[in-house]
Amino acid sequence: MNRSRKISLAALAVILALATVISVRKPATGAQPVELAWGDPQRLLVALGQQLADLDPRAPEAVRLSRTIASIRRKSGQTEPKAQDPGAFLEGLAQVKTGVDGRTYSPGYRTREREWALERSIGALRKGQPPNWVERGPGNVSGRARAIAVDPSDPAGDTWFVATVGGGVWLTNDAGATWSPITPQLTTLSTTSIAISQSNPDVIYVGTGMGYGRVIDLAGSGVWKSVDHGQSWSQLPNTANGELLGAINRIVVDPQNENLLLVASNNSYSYLSPNGGDRTAGIFRSADGGATWTRVFDPDAVFGSLTDNRVQQILANPLNFNTLYATVNEVGIIKSVDGGLTWAVSVDTLAPYLDGIQEGSYQGISTRIEIAP
Repeated sequence: MNRSRKISLAALAVILALATVISVRKPATGAQPVELAWGDPQRLLVALGQQLADLDPRAPEAVRLSRTIASIRRKSGQTEPKAQDPGAFLEGLAQVKTGVDGRTYSPGYRTREREWALERSIGALRKGQPPNWVERGPGNVSGRARAIAVDPSDPAGDTWFVATVGGGVWLTNDAGATWSPITPQLTTLSTTSIAISQSNPDVIYVGTGMGYGRVIDLAGSGVWKSVDHGQSWSQLPNTANGELLGAINRIVVDPQNENLLLVASNNSYSYLSPNGGDRTAGIFRSADGGATWTRVFDPDAVFGSLTDNRVQQILANPLNFNTLYATVNEVGIIKSVDGGLTWAVSVDTLAPYLDGIQEGSYQGISTRIEIAP
């Protein structure tokens, strides 16, 4: 018998109901079956953990086995091991959204569902049956302001646009005394970056998606654009289905050219993520106002795959847009001197990586690097 005997939830039920003795064979060659009774759940968990370690974490068997282990812990009065990193919560949240076959919601589903809901609402109104909306909450969840942009067309500096993680973009015209939401049509209220064109303040870009955890817990819907000073918004079509990845972390716009912009973005890095855990991050550039995009930096191609590599900050020299800086998690800072067309490593020792998971290693800790002008 060369393959592991997989213990399903059904087998667990038999264990609990009949207190029977089961046999688990380790996958290692020459290993003998380990006789385990329900009276010793710890040995059972160890054996199942060994089976799980030899499986592809993305495989349906691994997902089922993980759930079996969790169920055994609950029924035996044990608690889950305390997470060693903050990404554990997001991993669990992603698992809730992922089926045992690995499938999850497809990119752009929020936009499609919103359009479908609007069609139904319009149809109901035509029939004289207005939709009856009831607020369900939650009312006890706080939000975060991830980005602030001061309106360059306001000489007093009292007009601010604020991108919030859970409530879209908000506007104040009186230096924060009062606020109003201005992005009700966005299908993703997780707005994490905002940039206003200095040469034409009517043009505003907003990036969506919360990508600072290992799993993007609030998936984005690309980049949205306003050409009327934030009164209305449209989704850039070539960003609607994950073309610029799941989270738009930062946006910079050339102060002399409203159509030249760059974004720093990344996908989830969990095996539970929609893209199967692909390590994908980078910098994307558009020279036509977001109509088309080119990937101008791929961190994995430069630094390999042992470090985090998410690009979550990008800044431009306010006096010369050709000079830009960006940060790469667990690595350092990269620099461009041609407006983002090409990039070179400026420093790669800010978060030193030590080979292997050992004391002092930054592997898997997601050491984030921030810079400021």
